[in-house]
Amino acid sequence: MRTFVGVHDGSGMRVGVIAARFNEMVTGKLVEGAVEGLKKHGVDEDRIDVAWVPGAFELPLVAKRLARTERYDALICLGAVARLRSQSGEREVSVEELFAGPGKTSAEPDELLTSIELPATAPGTGSCYVRLEYRKQMEIAIVGATCLVVADGDSITAARVAITALAPTIRRVSEAEQALTDGDGSPDAARAAANLVAAASQPISDVRGSDRYRRAMAAVMARRAINAAVARARGQDVPIPASSALHGAVE
Repeated sequence: MRTFVGVHDGSGMRVGVIAARFNEMVTGKLVEGAVEGLKKHGVDEDRIDVAWVPGAFELPLVAKRLARTERYDALICLGAVARLRSQSGEREVSVEELFAGPGKTSAEPDELLTSIELPATAPGTGSCYVRLEYRKQMEIAIVGATCLVVADGDSITAARVAITALAPTIRRVSEAEQALTDGDGSPDAARAAANLVAAASQPISDVRGSDRYRRAMAAVMARRAINAAVARARGQDVPIPASSALHGAVE
């Protein structure tokens, strides 16, 4: 048996670290760990830049601006957390780390999720979650898509897109987010982003629907969620909950 181990050498690299001050008692430790890890692998401390932002939502905004400077070889984003409590104490983990797989989380058997803390949204924010379900008695989504955007006039300055029931865990789709922030939030832009959501999905086939059907519906649900989020961000009214109101919608 032959084993190959890569060399983690960051010599000469410039790295940017973006962290949220919201829950700084946690993100501060994450920043310290990131910086120490970078130094351990050869990155000079004077080539590490740390940018603090108010909350998790501002992370992609600042990351995008730093990326456009083309000064950095890598960017690290550290943000929102979930709080877990047990008899022995309390700890916080990032939301991304919480979901480990179908029916699984990173919580220990004696831990309870007590809160998920999110910063206040910025002006011009709109969001929407849409899911495909067959009947009200079955609280299991066949396909789910959610979108949050910040609109400034004709521009989309920030976007978050995630899918549910389309992958082993809840998953953000960065390609769709990038497509939205590069566009104007128009129906065509929403359609293009929704197609990227469908491409990123990894659905299963079961008695409720085939993988091909779910992937096709992923584009539909994502498009409706994006259009509704943009409409809300621009001051238009979309009923809550949105799923039943948007089913059968003409787009």
